[in-house]
Amino acid sequence: MNLVRFQRSGDLAVLNFDSQEVRDQFGPLGQGRKSYFSVLDAISEGIVIANGKVTLRSRTGLDKICSVSELTMPGHHIANALAAAAVAVEYGASRQSIREGLIEFRGLPQRCEFLGRLDGVDIYDDSIGMNPRKALLGLESMSAESLTVVCGGAVQSASGEKRVSSELEQQDLHHFCTALAKMAKTVVLFGEGGDVIVRNLKDAGEAGPTIAHADRFSSAVQEALRCADGKGSLLISPVFFNAPWAVRPVLEQLFAPKQ
Repeated sequence: MNLVRFQRSGDLAVLNFDSQEVRDQFGPLGQGRKSYFSVLDAISEGIVIANGKVTLRSRTGLDKICSVSELTMPGHHIANALAAAAVAVEYGASRQSIREGLIEFRGLPQRCEFLGRLDGVDIYDDSIGMNPRKALLGLESMSAESLTVVCGGAVQSASGEKRVSSELEQQDLHHFCTALAKMAKTVVLFGEGGDVIVRNLKDAGEAGPTIAHADRFSSAVQEALRCADGKGSLLISPVFFNAPWAVRPVLEQLFAPKQ
């Protein structure tokens, strides 16, 4: 909050108009200019989503930048895209460069990173989500339409740290599995962590997704692609411990040139 409070007249704050808390608490602060964005198209000036397009709305009319369907990042990342576009507009970037930047951005590595489309399936790597709370953030950013999720791994890390050993993490896992039961069409599980998730999915009380099992991560990814059947999205969301050397090379190999 102090970052905005102590801004001077030449400074800029880019704010989410859709959040009343942001409007009420940050809007009146400081001397800097305020630039707003709105996924809900609730402002007369600023970056908005209008008719399915990222658009600059101004006194002179609407200036379309790109279609939402062209963005590779789903869910709440769309609001992040609007924020980035608002900053770029304020600093004089051309509409074409803004368009290219938004369309080409695939996300930060392992944080719902869009890896590409394989046989009609959009693949997202959220392997940073090796605990229930991080995994839930990634899951909630996805569309629930034809979503296949890969989860599992080791309950204990190589250093001896145990996953879901505290009451707080158990609560987080319950929240994750409740969301998983509502959002996923299919869940492919592997390892001890997969067994834990199965039990929690049953406790979630939802009709739940189709559940498939695999003996290791690489097999789980292949099974998930088979289950996706050429449509929708595949999210890598481990929840439990997985060695980096066991995850990233498998995903990179999916898009490696055929020999």
